[in-house]
Amino acid sequence: MVNKRFSILLLVAILAFSGCATKKRRGDVSKLGKFYHNTTAKFNGYFNANVIYEESLLLLKDAHKDNYTQILPLYPESDVQDAGSVASELDRGVEKLAVVISLHRVSEWTDDSYLLMGKTQYLKKDYEAAEETLEFFEDEFDPVNIKKKNKKGQDSEAETENKGRKAAKAAKLQKDKDKK
Repeated sequence: MVNKRFSILLLVAILAFSGCATKKRRGDVSKLGKFYHNTTAKFNGYFNANVIYEESLLLLKDAHKDNYTQILPLYPESDVQDAGSVASELDRGVEKLAVVISLHRVSEWTDDSYLLMGKTQYLKKDYEAAEETLEFFEDEFDPVNIKKKNKKGQDSEAETENKGRKAAKAAKLQKDKDKK
């Protein structure tokens, strides 16, 4: 019994320490750490924000009434005058995505989170923030730019942390702006 407890405790300690490897460069994380970041980013932040986005999209589509005496809009959710009815939910989605971006920068869901954040801001009719987010997404995750970065060398750890702070700061500024 004691031997079984000791072996379980030893296994847990080994798994914990193998996931706590220090990063030497951007994206240089152990396999266990990469698995943790991918799983947490996808199933905590990204999934919940995507559900919020889709529910808000359905609510806005249902709120739209077609006027057959005028040209019908191509995207009925963007024609709704009162997008404020779902703004608080969309703010929650942006907050969840900001957490994914700042805490799980090395995950494979960072680019998807930026794209969903831009779409969420657009749906909320915060066009300036959506434009900034999508431009950053395009610059940061364009395959041509990624190849150039790989040729020059990886970003330093300080630059990576600075980008994560900028994303979190932008989300906080948007939240403060929405409260006004």
